[in-house]
Amino acid sequence: MGIILIINQFVSIWFVVLVLSWGLLGLFLAWRYPVSRFWLVIFCLICFGLSAGLWRGASKTNWIDNVCVGLGKSPSGLVVTEPVASEFSQRLIVRPDNQDFNILLFVKRGEAWSYGDRIKFRGNLEVPKNFQTDTGQEFAYKNYLRKDDILCLGRGGQTTLLSSGHGSSIKQTLSVIKKEFLNIINHYLPEPQSSLLSGILLGVQSSLPSTVSEDYRRAGLTHILVLSGQNISIVASFLMILFGWSGPTISFVIVVVGLILFTLMAGAGASVVRATLMGLLVVLARATGRPYAGGLALVTAGALMVWFNPRLLVFDLGFQLSFLATLGLFYGTPLMSRGLKFLPTNFGLREIASISAGAILFTSPWLAYSFGQLSLVALPANILVVPTVELTMLFGFMMAVFGLIHLPVAWPIAWLTDWLLIWNLKITQFFAHRSVAVMPIKNFSLVFVSVCYLVIFLLVIYDKKYPTTKSRSAEL
Repeated sequence: MGIILIINQFVSIWFVVLVLSWGLLGLFLAWRYPVSRFWLVIFCLICFGLSAGLWRGASKTNWIDNVCVGLGKSPSGLVVTEPVASEFSQRLIVRPDNQDFNILLFVKRGEAWSYGDRIKFRGNLEVPKNFQTDTGQEFAYKNYLRKDDILCLGRGGQTTLLSSGHGSSIKQTLSVIKKEFLNIINHYLPEPQSSLLSGILLGVQSSLPSTVSEDYRRAGLTHILVLSGQNISIVASFLMILFGWSGPTISFVIVVVGLILFTLMAGAGASVVRATLMGLLVVLARATGRPYAGGLALVTAGALMVWFNPRLLVFDLGFQLSFLATLGLFYGTPLMSRGLKFLPTNFGLREIASISAGAILFTSPWLAYSFGQLSLVALPANILVVPTVELTMLFGFMMAVFGLIHLPVAWPIAWLTDWLLIWNLKITQFFAHRSVAVMPIKNFSLVFVSVCYLVIFLLVIYDKKYPTTKSRSAEL
């Protein structure tokens, strides 16, 4: 909780020095005691990333409640991200003229806005307020928006276009390509399959019906709807196959540039940035012939992201769950494999169950704290759905590419993709509608969360020291 307070206010220089000192101490111990070097290096990366991020965060605007009033009744500014449409409205993130923070505008869904538009908003701006969720938990909405430098909200009012084409030309081009991909998906697939594929491939959840989103939450399958390492792996593999003939150096550069452009096109959310950074480390390791340490790559990616935006560590639930789930893949999978020895190895069933259980183990305490409930059907639902996701991504990507160049082969691929998406939806619906699908958990405090993760940490250490099973580590 101390970190939350420090991030919300000005950062004490002494606290930054203290965290930096911890990192330097860990670096010295890593040099002095090679037996524990791996964990000490991880600790150093966390300390260095956090201290650098807190130092950068200290230079931000001292956010006060009357900043919204100071913008007046008709502020103008630039749309700095791609608009996000929901069921009833459209969300625009706007950087006001001559300011170093953003405002969030809720406008009518039918209005056409784009990244790079310069607009004028006539209406009242207000400071975001926290609210109670359906489970009785308080959602820190104000701090959640602050991770994106959003200080004010504007609802209703009148929005006027002043001019267009003011953003980055690269991001504008990527936005056009993304819209073409979404149009092709909507052309070849009906609803809700098209919306589901848009979420799986590009992280677009705006058009997914709220009832379907709720089913995925109850079934413990919300990670399906966000971009992950699987997306990055498919894009990287596709580029390597396509340009492998050009030689190792050129193909390496193409893959790196391609992954960065894909991340920008997908909106550069915390989970996809984390996956992209780890994917870039995988590509770099292969290009240089060095071994790839997944846990170290994960912490390195996390430290870099916290350096750029320290609020991700506390206020971005997507970043937190993505980090924990990936940690569970690397360290929870071998642990859970021991307890699932009774499952057959046919069709990779035990491995799939171990990977799913490892991710669930590492994310469950934080989910219980954040939402006040847990999915009891997450493991069987993941076992039946996850194996088909990578194939769905591959077929969906091929359908979009072939459809983009108007090849007839896109139709049979679309038919296969449609059936895979129907399987995904039906399995999710079946488990979500069980009466025992979700267990409410009240008053699950940070103390309980800390105890849970301490127990998990000790179990992982014990499993590393006394391994009884061999399990193949999950790759990004």
